[in-house]
Amino acid sequence: MKALYKVLPLFAAGAILASCNEMDTAPNAGYVTEDQKIDAIEHSPELLAAGVNTLPSMFKQMHQTYDRFDDFGIASTNLMFDCMTEDMMSYNVGLNWYAGEMLFNAQGDNAVCTYILWNTMYKLIFSANNVIKTLPDEIEDETNRYYAAQALAFRAYAYFSLVQRYQFTYKGHESAPCVPLYTEENSEEVSANGGGPRATVQEVYDLILSDLDRAIEYLDGTSYTAATTAETKTFVNLNVAYGLRARVNLVMNNWAAAASDADKAIQLNNAAGLTPYTISELLNKQSDGTVLPAGFTDGNDHSWMWDINYTKDDLQYQWTNCNFVAFVSSFSYSGGYTTLGAWRYIGAKLYSSIPSTDVRKFWWVNPNEVHNGVWWTDFTNGNSRVTMPNDYVSWIRKSCTMSKGIRYLVTKYNRRDGINPADPDMARTGDYMMMRAEEMYYIKAEAEAMAGNPSQGAQTLRDFVTQYRNPSYSFAGGSAEQVQEECWNQRRIEFWGEGLALNDLMRLNKGVDRVGQGFQPEACMQIAAGDNLFLYRLPRSEVDNNPAITENNPYCTAPNPVADPTTYSWEW
Repeated sequence: MKALYKVLPLFAAGAILASCNEMDTAPNAGYVTEDQKIDAIEHSPELLAAGVNTLPSMFKQMHQTYDRFDDFGIASTNLMFDCMTEDMMSYNVGLNWYAGEMLFNAQGDNAVCTYILWNTMYKLIFSANNVIKTLPDEIEDETNRYYAAQALAFRAYAYFSLVQRYQFTYKGHESAPCVPLYTEENSEEVSANGGGPRATVQEVYDLILSDLDRAIEYLDGTSYTAATTAETKTFVNLNVAYGLRARVNLVMNNWAAAASDADKAIQLNNAAGLTPYTISELLNKQSDGTVLPAGFTDGNDHSWMWDINYTKDDLQYQWTNCNFVAFVSSFSYSGGYTTLGAWRYIGAKLYSSIPSTDVRKFWWVNPNEVHNGVWWTDFTNGNSRVTMPNDYVSWIRKSCTMSKGIRYLVTKYNRRDGINPADPDMARTGDYMMMRAEEMYYIKAEAEAMAGNPSQGAQTLRDFVTQYRNPSYSFAGGSAEQVQEECWNQRRIEFWGEGLALNDLMRLNKGVDRVGQGFQPEACMQIAAGDNLFLYRLPRSEVDNNPAITENNPYCTAPNPVADPTTYSWEW
């Protein structure tokens, strides 16, 4: 960590502006005491507020590690994870910045993905530590309790992201080496020593749970419960803190705790009007003869609990091709990497598993029905809809029916701010979803079943899917494991493209089987559960410069593709 810690103070002082670390140094270049920091906060609380405000902004910072189009924060790392699964496929072309992840040849210790993830998360941890160490041990003030909760929750999120990529899942791997732990208590020591050793998986999860427990305790004593607008949803409010802890408990197989946390998040969401998208809303957006309008890209939607909000001041808004929408949306127009050739598709087998009565079937285009006109008529004005110019409609129809076919093209994501006929490249971006209300129902259902009540878990799942996705849905239930499997199948459809798929594979000890999904021949792979290919290697610079790290994760070569005997309605 020596190299990283040399960079971080400059990063904090320059890129994040007024942060808490600025209070570490006195005007005469000496160091101020903790009492002096506390006194400074009491007289100038804006110093602490500045440090807290940097935390959500770091989720969307561009080029934290590289001057590359795929280095744009959490949304990019999550997309990297999704491309390692069997559910998201795309062309293996030069314009596909995530082809390495799809082909499993990007997990080396010099790979871009490991450097981006490592630097993004440890910079976030460093900033969170600066906030935490500035606060007094006993926090009485409501505002300071809220600030402390933000730092703890963001740090927990960062370590939760790291622990799931640099080691196998919690259960059965508690003693395995994972990533170094840096906190407000040991940061000076590890900086002086050039870094710290790899903590065990158990130690990392202990810190994650401790941070979330404290965050919930602090938030429970404030008036901040559940934010309802995109601008305020960038912070971790009480509903999100419970949601995060529900995720963690689910991975740890703390079933009763996961069900309880998810239920608490649902209660807080309902009280704030943060409820799932309804069937009617999704039908109005998609199946009435229009292309998908501004869907799944607007943090103001009532389904969203936590988001990364983009404004016109953000570089990603201005660059137009260095953001999630440009890499995933089929409606990013010219310049977006999808429409330049790196289209995103759902696996054929997964798509075929979705009943025709399920509203989510409309989140992808059926290549056999591409000419029926359902998807390619003009928008009408009203509500959140945008007007699509005729030339755009013609252009995308032509692009999607090129000689090599369309496959199951995603239509789930559009541009939040619509399309301006006079400037079709404008605002090719949208907010990024970190957590939405639907997830809590799936966690609750699975956890209830695995905690010893499979009939209740099955009922929770049936109630949700029937009410919000498919009125004709039926699931008889059965054993706890059968409910868990059905929850996973539903999650694969529900959260496609939202960065949860690989985490689910890891915690459920599943492999990747792309046979029958429609991948290009070189990307058709079968990878067994527990294969070291699923692990990122620690960055080479970290291993070389941190004397406390003596062992990296195993080196793996890319797997050989396998033959797919399935016949498809397209060719690559």
